[in-house]
Amino acid sequence: IRYCRSGSLVCSCSGLRSGDSVGCCSKSRHGSPGSSKGPSLLTGERKARAPEDPVAMGRFEGRVGFDNVTFGYQKYAPVLKHVSFEAQPGEMIGLVGHSGAGKSTCINLVCRFYDPDEGTISVDGVPLKRVSLGALRSQIGLVPQDTYLFSGTIADNIAYAKPDAARAAVVRAAKIANAHDFIRRKPEGYE
Repeated sequence: IRYCRSGSLVCSCSGLRSGDSVGCCSKSRHGSPGSSKGPSLLTGERKARAPEDPVAMGRFEGRVGFDNVTFGYQKYAPVLKHVSFEAQPGEMIGLVGHSGAGKSTCINLVCRFYDPDEGTISVDGVPLKRVSLGALRSQIGLVPQDTYLFSGTIADNIAYAKPDAARAAVVRAAKIANAHDFIRRKPEGYE
């Protein structure tokens, strides 16, 4: 187990055997679910910009690095100060700290809802600022701490990031999340 400490944020990395990839989120229509900074996403404050000449990347291996990253939602008040760590593919990272220590901020930065004020965040050795937002967000998924249900059916909510998903894919996702049986017991099921 490796530990990295920056202020009151502690990162713990330990190896996994599952080989599952973990990451961030697909497209968002209403800001960042799970982020306390969602309104700033809606107004465009400090929003990450798409690269002018994005690097063509295939499927990510999943190595994520923070190199001397500093970030604050207001530049004069950094939430993260000089954070550095690297997570190898298949490793699980635990971010531990009090409220406001920067746990969700790290995830927001990996998703490129924002760009760091200083330092570099990379995936497979390529700086995230060079990767197209679509390529990045299509390969990673976020499970936020807060739950949101949007108007529409349960199937619509499951397929939120991919509205054209086939019914079989929606049901498969529900089964993976151990929600299928619960949904089937609802009076309207997936509808």
